[in-house]
Amino acid sequence: TRQRDKMRTMEILQAAGVPAQAVLDDVDLYRDPHLAARGFFQEMNHAVAGVHRYPGFLWNLTAVKQAAPIPPNTLGQHNDHVYGKLLGLSAKEIDGLRADGIIGEEYPPEG
Repeated sequence: TRQRDKMRTMEILQAAGVPAQAVLDDVDLYRDPHLAARGFFQEMNHAVAGVHRYPGFLWNLTAVKQAAPIPPNTLGQHNDHVYGKLLGLSAKEIDGLRADGIIGEEYPPEG
């Protein structure tokens, strides 16, 4: 099948009753008509990157209301919550991690 179009090969096999699925890469997934019909990819506004399509829920449950998707987080957005609330570090300890460059909300300068 290597010399054949993977989507067409999948369709031919499925039409013949053979369970088949093409192996899809990222580009294929964003173009997949089935995922588009399901509304799988959802446009969301990222605080830094702007509006893009992001993957949604892997399955749709008719009897369960799914939570509204939240935009992807930014770098370090949840540092205070994770280090303070979950790990129990003090504000001073978290500030020390920032000062030492261990955590942060910005990418380090290149070079």
